[in-house]
Amino acid sequence: MNELVKITEQDGQQLVSARELHEFLESERQFGNWIQQRIDKYGFIENQDYICFNKFVKAEKYGNKTLKEYAITIDMAKELAMVEGNEKGKQARRYFIEIEKKYKQNILSTPINQSYLDLVEMILKTLRDQEIAMKKLDARINQIEFVQNTARKQLEYFPKPIVKPRNKTGRQILVQFVNSIVRRDNLFPRSVWIKLYEEFCCRYRKNIRRRANNLGISQLDWIEQFDYIDELYAIAVELFQNKWDIKVHRKNH
Repeated sequence: MNELVKITEQDGQQLVSARELHEFLESERQFGNWIQQRIDKYGFIENQDYICFNKFVKAEKYGNKTLKEYAITIDMAKELAMVEGNEKGKQARRYFIEIEKKYKQNILSTPINQSYLDLVEMILKTLRDQEIAMKKLDARINQIEFVQNTARKQLEYFPKPIVKPRNKTGRQILVQFVNSIVRRDNLFPRSVWIKLYEEFCCRYRKNIRRRANNLGISQLDWIEQFDYIDELYAIAVELFQNKWDIKVHRKNH
């Protein structure tokens, strides 16, 4: 096929010089007016249907001058050729259609390099592996969070460690703590102590009331004498620190 109008390729797109097409169509109108009128009338869009750029040319008489050029797509070139309404326009339109057909056939028939296919396959495999790894990581994170939450809930059932201030005995700390609970929750002190002793007896299977009576001392004295102050304090923290629903008598009852 003879080349009627030169076609160039830029960024994978075939382009035609609008000035050369204008010359081939043998239009009697000045090029600048012709192309601008076609753009306005048929709604062609810059940077989509055509690209504008300046071209510097040398003139023998008047020195260098600048021409405004238009690189147009094959689709725009076909439409311009069709609307020209002459035999040159029909010829140009058939030419562009044939050029476009061959271009598409070349793309479809061009064999894809095997190394390129291998690269694509490697990328896809990497993405799949990353997706699987992320799912495993998410599952592991969920498992760790579950274990942490379970451990946190279990720790709530254990008494907080006893921190003894300086110059204070374990008994003084225990009494001070019980008094703070009494004030905070508006409870009778006797009810709180009874609940503590009952819980102690239940856990350690020791009838401290009878044993204290046999020695002629109070239950708290017996607890202190036999070194169970820390254990009783731990029970008090567990029962009362977090305002658990323990049945004790309040003052307003």
